[in-house]
Amino acid sequence: MDSGTREKSPARHNKTEVASRRATLARGGAVALGVAAGMLAIRQPAAADSPVYGESSTNVPGVWGVNTQVTEPGAGGPGVRGDSANGHGVRGQSVTGSGVRGIHTSPTEATGAIVGVNQGAGAGVVGRAGNGPGMRGIAPGGNPGVFAESGSQPGSVILDGGMALLALGRALVRPPNESDLSPGDAIVIDPTTSVGPTLEADGDQSDPAIRGSNTQVAEPGDGGAGVQGLSANGFAVHGISTTSAGVVGIHTSPTESSSALIGRNRGLGVGVDGRAEMGPGVRGNAPGAIPAVQANSGSRQTGTLVLDGAVALVALGHTILRPPTAADGSVVLDPNFTTATLVVTAGTRTDALFMPVGNGSILAGQQIAVVTNAAAGVGSHISVALVGSPARNDHKPPAVSWIERVAGSFTVHLTDAVDFDTPFTYTIVNP
Repeated sequence: MDSGTREKSPARHNKTEVASRRATLARGGAVALGVAAGMLAIRQPAAADSPVYGESSTNVPGVWGVNTQVTEPGAGGPGVRGDSANGHGVRGQSVTGSGVRGIHTSPTEATGAIVGVNQGAGAGVVGRAGNGPGMRGIAPGGNPGVFAESGSQPGSVILDGGMALLALGRALVRPPNESDLSPGDAIVIDPTTSVGPTLEADGDQSDPAIRGSNTQVAEPGDGGAGVQGLSANGFAVHGISTTSAGVVGIHTSPTESSSALIGRNRGLGVGVDGRAEMGPGVRGNAPGAIPAVQANSGSRQTGTLVLDGAVALVALGHTILRPPTAADGSVVLDPNFTTATLVVTAGTRTDALFMPVGNGSILAGQQIAVVTNAAAGVGSHISVALVGSPARNDHKPPAVSWIERVAGSFTVHLTDAVDFDTPFTYTIVNP
């Protein structure tokens, strides 16, 4: 009741009438108990005032309604009911306390202390504030402060796959600070009853749908993560894009040397696995003399990398080393590019390279020998070296004259017949 209405009330201006009514009410049995508890006035005022008015100057309510109906839990009649055609059904207003307060005391019946049911258009509960949160939920232990369910069916809530929570505007999730109630994680999502994504954020602007920022002051490389994904048996982070990269890592420091993307495998498997169906599995681009791909055989890494002499690079399958061509896509060749395709600056081995080597023998008295090898062809480069004495000391030793090449074999021709069985080795190189 506003101040203007209270100023018109005869209860404030006609003390004689109030005293007379108190005497009458004192004889009313149960009603007298309300007066003794601090009730100052119950009357029928003028038409401009409220039909019922109760005022108290103690901790006893100005108006008290009690309903003792014996019935099933939750089915009893209300203690106080307010109906209005176009205004508030019940309005509570206080200067220093709550406007409306609901208290539920049963330890066995689960129901809300305050329940708002909207059978028309609009929300069930609306909270508005001028100097604080519009709505605040507090709960102990593992109970949620706010519990949102996407269930529109009456009775027991049946999850219908609808939206459980919608936040319009800027949503801020952060760890609590000293002004908050309790420490702990900013938000924990329990997916035990979820049949879809646990958390889904949709955006239609150039800004990210989800952004994580961490401003911890720490040594370079020691700060906390902006976004962290953990998974026991699936992808910890899964990025999918139709027209752009699935995952992009960007490193911006011109002084701190670190990778834009780092893969560390502490179990079985590789650190980074690149797979493609219509392009290279892994591609590296770097300017100038910086290698596009660098492989280090260092497994003992405590700070500075220590090379341990292990295998730095393994290529399983067909390996091609050549300058780029127009068929490689949008590649523009530097006109000054005249360097070798492959440069080896240390020792090298040719194990398992496609340069077959072998040996044979030219029988005594013979001048030719035929070698069968599937790697030989009419365009093969074949080198033959005699590795045994071909003649007696008083004869001029014969030498390799020429190599006759056909598909699948080649023939060694000497300048003369040999006096002894003479072994030789050969190497086949195919361009």
